[in-house]
Amino acid sequence: MKIKNLMSHIFLIICSILTLFPFVWLGIGATNTSSQITLGKISMGSNLFANFASAIEKANVLMGLKNSLVIALSITVLVLIISSLAGYSLVVFPDSKRELIFKVMLFSMMIPFAGQLIPLFKIFTKMKLLNTYAAAILPSISSVYLAFFFRQSFKAFPKELIEAARLDGLSEFGIFFKIVFP
Repeated sequence: MKIKNLMSHIFLIICSILTLFPFVWLGIGATNTSSQITLGKISMGSNLFANFASAIEKANVLMGLKNSLVIALSITVLVLIISSLAGYSLVVFPDSKRELIFKVMLFSMMIPFAGQLIPLFKIFTKMKLLNTYAAAILPSISSVYLAFFFRQSFKAFPKELIEAARLDGLSEFGIFFKIVFP
């Protein structure tokens, strides 16, 4: 039993080393010049700050960070609003047609994103949206998975609160944004 345990630990240590190696290589590469990397130097160098200054200057890293921040925040906010509204409408307004729509939405999850790339490219080309934030944001804001998640969560929400808000004269958007969503 001890030999089996020892072999398991040795295997896990080897796997850990293999897993950590790319990060070590990244650190070594970040501190050496390109000629030192080409020659296969596997020790830390002294060019870390020069390499980062060169990367920021040549690759416009700050613009990439700004673009990533704008796109990530936009997608996060929009997908939360749109998916939660979809989930809310599927629960609060039950209908056989809505259930059919929900089943079609679930079925659409089976289509891989790679299969959608060419049609999306054609659509965004016709709409003249290439190289814009909208081209990166629009395909991502309708998450069927999150709509399903919100639908399941809203099923557990007390219907009495929604009915009480309606009796008090609150609109459906008011009910959603003031009572259900928070």
